[in-house]
Amino acid sequence: MDKLTIDQITDEWPRQKCWSSLAHTSISTNWAIDFGKKFKRKKPLRNNKLSDDERIYQGELTLFILSASWRLTQNQQILTSSSDFREYDESQDSFIQSQMSKKIVGESITDLTINEQTLDVSMTLTGNYRIDILCNCPNDVNYVFSKTLIVDGNILTRYFEVRANGEIAYTDNLT
Repeated sequence: MDKLTIDQITDEWPRQKCWSSLAHTSISTNWAIDFGKKFKRKKPLRNNKLSDDERIYQGELTLFILSASWRLTQNQQILTSSSDFREYDESQDSFIQSQMSKKIVGESITDLTINEQTLDVSMTLTGNYRIDILCNCPNDVNYVFSKTLIVDGNILTRYFEVRANGEIAYTDNLT
């Protein structure tokens, strides 16, 4: 099977609907966003802060924003960004996750662009939302796109990982 490529991502992801959006701020500014079909996990996650769907299913398409800077806008107004989470307050964590989830859950991708030189990402969603990712972290993984498939009854997840200095890694995980 072929590796997940920029062209596959930008061709296949538009029209996909977001069904989960989780920001985790205790360590860094991670944000995981699930789109498309739901695939049942072999073993449900045990985190009781997640919804039943998030514990039981994984997304067909997932964007993991790890170390990169990012911004969520609506109608060109900044709603939130990675810099909003630099000061972590555990009491605010569930509020932040809830607010971010409410913004884009149920919205569909209308356009997705990955700049092939800088690897910056621009994702436009219905509701006039836009997520911009700046691939600016030289010492870590900036972001990861994943696509999940069922192959011979097993779950195959393909990863397109943008690492330090624009290095791209392609990996597969079969469970």
